[in-house]
Formats: sequence, C-alpha cells, structure tokens
Amino acid sequence: MVFYVGRKGYARVDVSATAGWSDKLQFAAYFLREAWAALTPIGAGFAVAGLVRQWRAGFRAGVAGEVVALLGCSLVLAFVLGFDYGYLKVAVFRPYPLVACGLMALWMGVGVDWALTALRSKRRVMASLATAALLLLPVCLLWRNWAVNNRAHDDVATRQARVMLAALEPNAVMPVSSDADTGPIGYLNIVEHERPDVTL
Repeated sequence: MVFYVGRKGYARVDVSATAGWSDKLQFAAYFLREAWAALTPIGAGFAVAGLVRQWRAGFRAGVAGEVVALLGCSLVLAFVLGFDYGYLKVAVFRPYPLVACGLMALWMGVGVDWALTALRSKRRVMASLATAALLLLPVCLLWRNWAVNNRAHDDVATRQARVMLAALEPNAVMPVSSDADTGPIGYLNIVEHERPDVTL
C-alpha cells in the first residue's frame, strides 16, 4: 500500500531535475480551474450541498473517505509529482483526477436530489420547473466545453505514429513501452495494417 500511495514505481518517471514548487502549485491550480469549469458555479454549489447532505445523513466515515480520495488523486498528487508544468505534462496529468471528478459528480447528484426532494414536499410546480432547468445543465456544459473537448481533428498521435513506422527498415522489430507510443503505433500497425512487416 505504501509503495502504491508513495508512487515508488513511478520514481524515475515522475521526477524532473528542473521541477520546483511553482510547478506543483501550477498543477494544483490547473486541477481547481478544470474542476470549476466542469462543475460550473451552480454545479459546485450542488456538490457542496451533496457533501453536507451526506455528512448530516450520518455517512461521515464514507464522506471522510471520499474527501481523502478526492484530495489524494488531485491536489496531494499535484504536490507529490515532480513534473515540469507544460503542455505535455499537463496532458499526462489530465486523467489523474478522474476519480476526483467522479466524486464531485456524485456529490452534485446528491445535492440536486436533496434540493428537488425539498421542493417537491412544498411546491410541486416549482419542483417540476427546477427539474426542467437542471436537465438543461448538461446541455449548457456540453455547449460551453465543446471547443476544448471536440478532438475530431486532433491527429498528432496518428501523424507521429505514421512517421515512426515509415522510418523503419523492412521487417524491423520496434520496441514500444509507454501507452503514448504503444496505442497509436499499435493501432496503425495491427488494426489499420500499416507496415504489417513490422513487429512491435
């Protein structure tokens, strides 16, 4: 467990001689900005409400565990990593806080349910209007974040893999190790049958 949490297996990957505290702070700030953009102020409010609701309902050990998990795979991880803050390392860091995002979505769902249940018990019409308004939230998020999340024209990995395969001699054996290389090169070679003479 200590080996896993301390990321000893990544000791040579997660370290850069030039990385400092400013890089760690920038990764932490990056997570907070992304979380705020993903939730929106309304969603963040519901997430806080959901967290409070779970706490008041008596699920305190579970809530504490969720908070520890959220911090562990986001802010704490940002300070454990030895990455230089830059375009490529941000791309590596981006999927790390997915568990944190899932927890925030869970809290948001609990907060929404809490609000709608409270409204239903008092005013059914208001509850129906609030439900309709909340159904628009995912549509608004999709519209707001579409430019960033639409990667239909992002073919950098394909072009790089194609160049690497093209540079090989006939019947070459190419060692691959990381997912950044193995995925795109393997897809072109095995699925698209580009350079079938090459063995990965």
